[in-house]
Amino acid sequence: MQVEGKSSKEFLDELKSQFDRDLEIRKNLDSKSTSMITMSSSVVTVLIGIGTFLVSHIVSLDTKVDVFGTSLWILVLGILSAMVCIILLIISYALRSYTFPMVHEQFYKKDKKDEYDHENIQKFRNASENEFTGLMIEEYLACIKDANKASSNKSRFIKWGQISFLVSIGFIALLLCYVLIEYGYHVIKLQF
Repeated sequence: MQVEGKSSKEFLDELKSQFDRDLEIRKNLDSKSTSMITMSSSVVTVLIGIGTFLVSHIVSLDTKVDVFGTSLWILVLGILSAMVCIILLIISYALRSYTFPMVHEQFYKKDKKDEYDHENIQKFRNASENEFTGLMIEEYLACIKDANKASSNKSRFIKWGQISFLVSIGFIALLLCYVLIEYGYHVIKLQF
């Protein structure tokens, strides 16, 4: 690609800036994934704690409140939705198909990883300033395209992970409400 003029330098600078923003987006998405993995793990812990409470306290009471069967299903569904969330977020965190403008791999032969690709090295080395700017513009454009695609894939998995996370939080609320209503109804019924 032959590029001439002052605007090509400005164009390259703008592409560098865009690529830096894309890398920042990647960092933010990775940070969000790890934070949500931690929160989902906490939800699993809370659900297991509620389940342990149900088994050890409510079931052992002499009352004939049958909250165990239904609450066990709610508990299992809550844990499963939190685990699905964790899996989706781990997948999003594992997506690392980003490319960079000047990676060392491009200067080695594709079929023989230990041999230099002298032709490609010379292409960059002997390029005039305008040709080099053109080559770098091509490299940045390819990297920006890959970063955009990778970030879209990450954000799709994060979105589904968030939905699963909200469902697991809903199961905690449902479980608590169900147990409190059933147990409270039975206690009130016994008193009257």
